[in-house]
Amino acid sequence: PGLLENQAFVWALQGFIGAAFLVGLGRIIRRFGDKHMRAISTPDDYFSLILLTVWFFFAFLAVPNSTVNGEWHLLGYFFLASFFLFYVPFSKISHYLYYPFTRVYIGRALGHRGSYPVSRS
Repeated sequence: PGLLENQAFVWALQGFIGAAFLVGLGRIIRRFGDKHMRAISTPDDYFSLILLTVWFFFAFLAVPNSTVNGEWHLLGYFFLASFFLFYVPFSKISHYLYYPFTRVYIGRALGHRGSYPVSRS
């Protein structure tokens, strides 16, 4: 909370989170607007993307950590963040969470073997 007392830091954080929100909106528009994206999308894709975009919106509002206009934006952010803790392991969003761990595992398990395909002599 002490970092959020610096207004420049709050603006920078809101800028990054706001950009993420706009990217999410763009991806929603593309997913609904492009017939090829609609053809390969499942309900979980739509749900995950919309949920993550709404979470970024609430995060943008919650960054100043102020209750001047009420606590609804802070509560929305924390409820969605809590929901993500339960939802992510069972959703398609989990690949973002597991990617660094799988890269380390694959690098250690297979990295010493050389490049693929393995040529047999």
